[in-house]
Formats: sequence, C-alpha cells, structure tokens
Amino acid sequence: MTRIYLLRHTDALPGSSDARRKLSGKGRQDASSLGQQLVAAQTSLPLKIFHSSLVRARETGELLIEGLQPKPILLEKEGLTPGDNPHETFLWLRERKEHTMIIGHNPFLEQLAGWLMGNDPFAGPVTFRKGTFLCLEKQIIPHPKQGPFQRWSVKWLLLPKLCAPFPAKEI
Repeated sequence: MTRIYLLRHTDALPGSSDARRKLSGKGRQDASSLGQQLVAAQTSLPLKIFHSSLVRARETGELLIEGLQPKPILLEKEGLTPGDNPHETFLWLRERKEHTMIIGHNPFLEQLAGWLMGNDPFAGPVTFRKGTFLCLEKQIIPHPKQGPFQRWSVKWLLLPKLCAPFPAKEI
C-alpha cells in the first residue's frame, strides 16, 4: 500500500519575515523528539522528503531525520506554502506510486488532508497543530459500476506532546 506522510512544521520564533522564521527551542526539541520516536518504533520514512521553501519547514525536516537510517534527503518543492492551493499537490500525490512525505504549513495541510480523505477541503478531517504528523495509506476500493477508486485512510497520527523527550546521548 502506498503511504503519504504529512507533517506540519514545529514551533517557530516570531519574526517580521515569515519565510525566514527559524524554529524556537521548543520547536527544535519537538522535531527531534518526533524523529527519535520514529527511530524507537523502527519506522522508516520515504527516501525523499519534500518541504516548502520556508526555513521552519526545512529545519523541522533536518531535525526529524537526524537518527534515521537510511537517511532520507530533503528536497524543497514549490507549491507547499501556507497560501498555495493544495489541489495541485493533491493531484500530484494521487498519481504517485511511491511513499511520499511533505513538511508544510496550515491551512495548506488541513485542506490537502481533506482532499485526500474525500472530505470538504475547508472542513479538514484533521487539525494540524504544530508538529502534527499524519500517515495516510491508499486503499483501492472496487466499485461494480464505476471501477476501482482511491481512498486514503489514517494509518497513524503522532503529536509532539505524546513523544516523551529522549535524554541527550552521552559522548
């Protein structure tokens, strides 16, 4: 089954330039804890992770993948910022055969999840607070008259507050 992973960036510092806002200390800790939880659960991610052009999305990805093996590569992708239309990304994801991960923002991610799960994109089925990490799995549903159709369902959902902080490694 094909999976899509959607992660909203973790907490960022305030700033006048939205595109250059970096992660706060809490955001850095949350992103690291999410990654450590993935390692502890022996969860692998796609080898390519797409993120928006905003600094906080890239930094979330960098911290998330620190301990993962094999280590995914982070790729900046246009069309993933808060004001972008998620329908184009929905069409792109719908045709992909390999697992795909996106690190992005609201309201984009909530609308995208709505499209994928067959709901109203403006009344998304999932609230993406900072650090919300959602895994969707594609199901092919047979239909006797119209032929098979795709439906995405929740495989798992991870929140930073559910990840106990891991102690720092001793060197």
